[in-house]
Amino acid sequence: MSLSTRWQHAIICMTLIITVSASQSAISTLSPYPSYSPGLEIQGSIRVEQKDATRLTVTYNITGAAPSLTAGLHIHAGTSCDTAAAVLGHYYRAATIPKDPWTTTYTADVAGVATGSFDMTCGYDLLEVSSHAVVVHGASIAESSTRVACGLLHLDSDERAEVSDANVGAWAVWLGVALSFLSSFFNAAG
Repeated sequence: MSLSTRWQHAIICMTLIITVSASQSAISTLSPYPSYSPGLEIQGSIRVEQKDATRLTVTYNITGAAPSLTAGLHIHAGTSCDTAAAVLGHYYRAATIPKDPWTTTYTADVAGVATGSFDMTCGYDLLEVSSHAVVVHGASIAESSTRVACGLLHLDSDERAEVSDANVGAWAVWLGVALSFLSSFFNAAG
């Protein structure tokens, strides 16, 4: 087998592994924002998926929001919702995206329910945003920038379990094949 063919097979194996990983998502369950106590009891979830190489899809399902409110929904740099100081500011790669891209919003209906999604480019991929805080803004129309809910994004355990339980044999075979090709490459080159 030629060196070129070995590399083609190795690339095919790695592409399959990356494709399976890309179907994963990160999910967050919302809780009250630290130190926020007025009257709203925001509940719900935020799901983030990798749409393509540069964009994320953020899907939200929120209840308890201020009626008829449009307010911010952003991923923050912090990895904790324990204190307001730990949440930090908007999470984006300033070296490649010079202007803060987190201008994204949700709109609640008259019952305070908001469902929908938006696509986002923040300079980070799904794995890089997982474990970060998601913040929902909007105490009222007059206070739409107030932080009212927070949750941490975690890779969806159901999807990880599905990949690891149902396909463990396939992963082992692909890993073995990839390692075999790399070993053959280095043995042939050396």
